[in-house]
Amino acid sequence: MGPAEVKDMYTFNRIFIFGRVGRKPVFTNTSGGKPHCRISVATESRYSKGKEDKPVWHSVHVFGKQAEIASRFLDKGRKVFVEGHFESSDKSAEEQEGSGRNHWLTADRITFMDPPPLEVAGGELFDRDETVNSETTPALTTEESPDSIPF
Repeated sequence: MGPAEVKDMYTFNRIFIFGRVGRKPVFTNTSGGKPHCRISVATESRYSKGKEDKPVWHSVHVFGKQAEIASRFLDKGRKVFVEGHFESSDKSAEEQEGSGRNHWLTADRITFMDPPPLEVAGGELFDRDETVNSETTPALTTEESPDSIPF
């Protein structure tokens, strides 16, 4: 492949990560009122034999309806698959409120890989694999059924 062929090649910015949420997502609205959710996702770097796996942290930004859903249903430790693209800021790391990051992943699509928890009447939260006693647990309403969860 010669220099002219390389010059004419298309480029793309597409990132896929599969990892675990590191802490509770932070939900805000942009200055324009658009929903925004910031998620910290950990993936692992595999090293050669004898070396420990090292977590790699990714700052993920989600916008719109997906941001609302992610902030409601994601929590620390949940598995997530993110498809998106890298973005960066012209600001230096020092100008970014000491975060030390001047790049992030903007999600185009998020897939929740864990089964969602079941919410029951009364606001209690149960995981799917927990046993629920039908005599002591109120019945699910239509609003709270697992089918109403958007994933």
